This record gives sequence, structure tokens and C-alpha cells, in this order.
Amino acid sequence: MVANSDGSERRQLTPSRGEQPLAQFATDPSWSPDGRRLVFTRSIDPFGPDLAVMNADGTRQRRLRATPKIDESEPDWSPDGRRLLFTQQRANGTGKPAVAVMKLDGSAHRRLADGRQPSWSPDGRRIAYVADTAGASRIAVMRADGTRRKWLTRPVSPRLPFGPNELVRRSAVGAGRTSALSSR
Repeated sequence: MVANSDGSERRQLTPSRGEQPLAQFATDPSWSPDGRRLVFTRSIDPFGPDLAVMNADGTRQRRLRATPKIDESEPDWSPDGRRLLFTQQRANGTGKPAVAVMKLDGSAHRRLADGRQPSWSPDGRRIAYVADTAGASRIAVMRADGTRRKWLTRPVSPRLPFGPNELVRRSAVGAGRTSALSSR
């Protein structure tokens, strides 16, 4: 679905369930840097999630790679618009999720690190992502080639009891040890 920033002129770009579907569901949309295309996660039964790209008006939808045993999701365009970061994981949900990169034609696929939710830096030289270690999550940054990982946060325990119906997440950021708390 796309719309003007004020919510007007809403238009669905992918078919609804029950129509001749390109996708049974479509999630994780990400605009190309030039605003002319979208990459998104889609699922076509009986296959799991994979990545597809389309023009911003919904035309020319195409799957980037056929990966029946690997689920692909959470895509992010490189600032120059030539590569995509994404999360991949075995289709049965086993194994660790991994941050991967590929060219727009689906070639030059490469696994970079264990992790999920990757995001390019504005200059395209670094990648931020979430890594799960010992049952806790932390944010890391690495070079775009997957080298020189640096932890930005301490492990965040996913759910610590705070009150009768609340949960708290705690994190220390950087050398200044700035703490952040949030409850849900």
C-alpha cells in the first residue's frame, strides 16, 4: 500500500489474499534511494518468505532469488541503490538468522554475520544490525564487507519483570554508559 504523506490517495500495490496472488502476504517494504522502486518480503505458498522488487507504482514485480530452503526478510537498500541487505534463515526456523547482502539481480549473494534487522549507514560503509548472544540481544556495527564488528550496546535481556503487567528492557550505550529503559 502506498499513500501521500497526508494519508490521501491510498493504493494497494500487491494483490489481496484470494486474488491471483504474486504474494500471499507482503511485508517489510523499503524504498530505493531514488524513490522509484520498492523491495519487500513476500511469501507464495508453499514457499517461505523471499525478497521481491517492484516499481513504485506496483508494476514489474519480480522475485530476486528462488530460495525454497531459506527464508529471506527485512531488506534494506544500499545508499547507492546497487545492493540489498537482508536477513536470511533456514526455512524450518532452525539455525541462527544471518545478515546477508546481494546485488539487485540476486547475484553476488554473501552471508556477512549472524544477526537480523540490518541497516546501511548513510554513506554505505557500515552496517548496523541486531545480534542475539546467549539469549540476549545487542546492537553491533560492522564494515560493509562484514569485517571489524563492534558492539554498541551491552546484551539486552529480552524480558525482565518490572511490574504486574509490565516488562522492562535495559541497555547501556557507548563508553558514557547511557542507560535506556522502556516498558511495554
